[in-house]
Formats: sequence, C-alpha cells, structure tokens
Amino acid sequence: LLPKPPGPKPVFTQQMVDGAVGQLDSIVQSAMSQTGVPGVAVAVVYQDKVVYSKGFGVREVGKPDAIDPDTVFQVASVSKPVASTIVAG
Repeated sequence: LLPKPPGPKPVFTQQMVDGAVGQLDSIVQSAMSQTGVPGVAVAVVYQDKVVYSKGFGVREVGKPDAIDPDTVFQVASVSKPVASTIVAG
C-alpha cells in the first residue's frame, strides 16, 4: 500500500456525505443531458467504504447495453499516464 499523503484531512460528516449522495442522480442525469455523454458510472467512497455505486445510460449510442457499476470503460491512451502516476506514487 502507498503511504497516505501528509496534510489535514477534509472534514465531512456522514450527514454531509448522505446529502451529497442524495443529489447525485439528478446531477449526473443533468450533466449527461448537457454534454450528450451516453453513459457513465459513478462511485463514492467515504471512510474506505463504497457508499454509492451506480451506472447511468448506455454503453454506446443506439445500442441497448446499459451501464452498471461494474462496466469497464475503454480509456485508450489515457490509461498510460494514469498507470505511470500510480506507479510513481
């Protein structure tokens, strides 16, 4: 495991997290409408536990395959800098 970075921890209460999570469905659906993105998967982790995990929309425009929390997205060349950043950390 990688060491945790130094610095103060953000202070969030369970009530704050619950309130934010309660707004996610409408926020994601609105963002999808505004951007035209056909589908997304969203997860929220709080205190090392997944408190929200949901898929929205479809994998590809015009096809019925829905997004779920376990959908694997193709990120093309974006995966290379992400992987190198993780390894460097």
